[in-house]
Amino acid sequence: MAIFDICGFRCGTTRLVTFLPTKNLVFAEPLLGKQLTAMVSRGYITFEVGLPSAPFSAVTKLNCVSQGARKTPAGERALFTDSKNSPKQKSRMRGFTILELVVVVAVIMIVTAISMPSFLRAVRLYQLNDAATQVAGVLKFTRYEAIRLNVSSTVGVVGGPLSARVRQAGTITNVFTDSNYDTNVQNTEKQILLSGNVNLVPAGTPPGGLAAAVGVATLTNVPLATGAIAFDNRGAITPASVSVLYIGNLALPNLGYRAVVLLPSGSVQIWSADASGNWQQLN
Repeated sequence: MAIFDICGFRCGTTRLVTFLPTKNLVFAEPLLGKQLTAMVSRGYITFEVGLPSAPFSAVTKLNCVSQGARKTPAGERALFTDSKNSPKQKSRMRGFTILELVVVVAVIMIVTAISMPSFLRAVRLYQLNDAATQVAGVLKFTRYEAIRLNVSSTVGVVGGPLSARVRQAGTITNVFTDSNYDTNVQNTEKQILLSGNVNLVPAGTPPGGLAAAVGVATLTNVPLATGAIAFDNRGAITPASVSVLYIGNLALPNLGYRAVVLLPSGSVQIWSADASGNWQQLN
């Protein structure tokens, strides 16, 4: 903001103002400050003030002090002149050329083409991991319910060991907690639905070596059509076994496989295998 010092002049008189080097104007002194501000906004930075009768060699020089030789914003200059820096003129100069737009679009397309395969692979791996996590979630819920309800050890009766069941028909798979012991999935029961390419797969589809990685002699494969895993009131599997369910992408086997392993104690583990059959535990 410009700073002026016009103290020492008598009010009510007329002053002759010279805006160096070309302007000679006469203003009434009460309006002097306003007019000086207007002229400074138009770019003048040095001027002289004095009485009309006084020679210019004797007048007092006032210097406009600016912060860093500030350039006046276009909106402020437009109050006094319709220059090329006014908002009206600047609005005509805004925008991008066709060449600039074409270059930007081309760069976006190139970056997208390079990153898309990695992005799609990450999404598909996430789908595998999410499906395995959902299956494990149903099994854990069933185990906790068996403990909470303190189910009996009598198999095949209501109130006996609580089962998590698998029902697969084509590409549609339900994994659910059979809370009412009727062997059929109900809307009120804890359940998940797998469909499409990411699904439960038969035991012979994934690569071998999981039993050795888990550290057991054999694994019990849960049947996909009518499979069931029962938990007693301690949360242990009954009858005792190391059971497994495999998850894979039927269209993209090179993404690897996931396995949900249930130990005899009822503990649930998730394992991952790459296309080469290297198994490692995820949790």
